[in-house]
Amino acid sequence: MKMNLEQQWKNMGTAADTHSRMDFSVPANAELKKTASPLFKIRKALETGMFWIVIAFLIYVAGIILFKPIFTKLSLLVLAGYSIYCFFQSLKLYQQIDPMIVAGNSVKDELERHYRSIMLWCKTQERNALFLYPVALLGGAILGMSSVGAEQMNRALQKPAVWIALICIIIVLVPILYFINRRMMKTAYYNHLEHLKRLINSLEE
Repeated sequence: MKMNLEQQWKNMGTAADTHSRMDFSVPANAELKKTASPLFKIRKALETGMFWIVIAFLIYVAGIILFKPIFTKLSLLVLAGYSIYCFFQSLKLYQQIDPMIVAGNSVKDELERHYRSIMLWCKTQERNALFLYPVALLGGAILGMSSVGAEQMNRALQKPAVWIALICIIIVLVPILYFINRRMMKTAYYNHLEHLKRLINSLEE
């Protein structure tokens, strides 16, 4: 299989036609098309993800304008800032998954390069989320407390028991949110990365 895929890769396009690059978006062979499909499914997932990042950013901005508690505004400001960062990181990865592949590179080298960059992006997103969950939860909790009135909220926040309760809520909810996010990442990215890894392993046989 390795020699078969490698030969198909080398024969797909010519330097004269593609300026030393070959079109990876429409492979001529069905077997090579299956090899490419995990990358393009991940690329499609990134498109969807960037769309929802923009929606979330707009919601955060609306919250900053509409909500009164200062800590809620600050938490939404942090989330909005991270949304901008996440959008451009996603866009950068999206552009790296280029449908044009440099001729002369092996199938295995190209797939491994993509696998490493996508896996690093996924792990970074999960790690960053662990720091954002407490910010979002605390901002949301204070927003909820503000519904009873600013004066009562301020009195409540002066009580150690209230802060202990908030910390306990965060400790309980952060792992739950991480699990939910992990499941979503698995559906959008990790399943396709596992497929990609199997293809890489098959090229080593």
